[in-house]
Amino acid sequence: MFETLAIIGLAVVGVALAIWWGTRQLVPEKMTGSIATSGIGVVAEVFDPGAHRSRLELDAQKERVKVAPSPDDDDRPVLVDLQARTAKVRPGRIQ
Repeated sequence: MFETLAIIGLAVVGVALAIWWGTRQLVPEKMTGSIATSGIGVVAEVFDPGAHRSRLELDAQKERVKVAPSPDDDDRPVLVDLQARTAKVRPGRIQ
């Protein structure tokens, strides 16, 4: 009985070492995250793919640049007349 438990224990330790060594070979040395975080992400995507995709889309939208609309002629606080070489400031429009 003891021999069987010892063989099973050595097998479990051997498999754990093989998994550890395999992940050390696959993961770049400069990687700061852990293997568990990517595993949790995969589990989240499998069980709730819609929520995972929406979370990724929200993260992508945070990095987008918001485009400001170009001003119309009425929006400009300073009127420049290039022919007369004058500039007129509309009152109350400069912030």
